[in-house]
Amino acid sequence: MIIDELGFKKIPQGSHEDFFEVIRLRYEQGSMMVTTNRNFEDWAALFGDAVLASAIIDRLVHHASIIRITGPSYRVKGLVENIQFPDIKQQTQKVGRPRNGSKMENYMDNEELTKEKKQRKSSVNAIDSQQYDNEN
Repeated sequence: MIIDELGFKKIPQGSHEDFFEVIRLRYEQGSMMVTTNRNFEDWAALFGDAVLASAIIDRLVHHASIIRITGPSYRVKGLVENIQFPDIKQQTQKVGRPRNGSKMENYMDNEELTKEKKQRKSSVNAIDSQQYDNEN
């Protein structure tokens, strides 16, 4: 049995006990694989009950091999290498009319904003095209 991305979405109210029953019935009867990006410490909040979370964890880790994968996401590996991030000054620029006492150079006018949006969009499209070419 494989449970993928446990905790990625909120578990519906009332389903916590059902999930425990699935784990309890499968315990020592067959293999289980669970993937999650949540630490065990977060499972009490995930299930809304520390005792229930502890019982689930106990059954999952008994006889288990735990493989912890760290580092950047494989899905965005090529994407991150190709992105050119704007410099700090561009990130701090604001749009609109400055309030009293604000410096005008920290604000972008609508023409600059439109130009920046077009540049970002073309950069993303270029990255998407590169990834498509690399995959095919």
